[in-house]
Amino acid sequence: MDILKYRDGLIGKEGAVYVGRPKKYEYKEGELLIGLGNPFSWKQSQFVKFQVKNLEECLVQYRAWLYKLVKMLVNIDEEKINTLSGWEVNYCHKFVDLAKAIEKAEVDSLVCWCTNIKGYSHELDDKGKEVCHAQILYKACIWYNQAKVCS
Repeated sequence: MDILKYRDGLIGKEGAVYVGRPKKYEYKEGELLIGLGNPFSWKQSQFVKFQVKNLEECLVQYRAWLYKLVKMLVNIDEEKINTLSGWEVNYCHKFVDLAKAIEKAEVDSLVCWCTNIKGYSHELDDKGKEVCHAQILYKACIWYNQAKVCS
């Protein structure tokens, strides 16, 4: 999987999925907002749900929040799922769609605003060393797909 920094020409490219937050208001309702951006940020933005102190906390909080959601989905915990807010439910639907597309090898690149990493592997033992939420998101999709097979 490639984790690619956003640039013109990537959006709409076959196999590439944009997973970042919008940078401009006009993207909010457009193709760049598919709903898989990190809701945590240390930068001021109208497109975040939770303000944190720094990048490290941003990624730690995102990982904990995302895996809480994914565990609910794997266990089909309707009681907990019903406590989620509307945007979180939407995130879950989009997450499952992305996980299925990755499983079917329909996605080979995740596009965000952060970094370029060619050939990123979910098998790397880098928990806590990620530089972009797309790495965490990709690993969560792999984990979800494997957990669904085992359940």
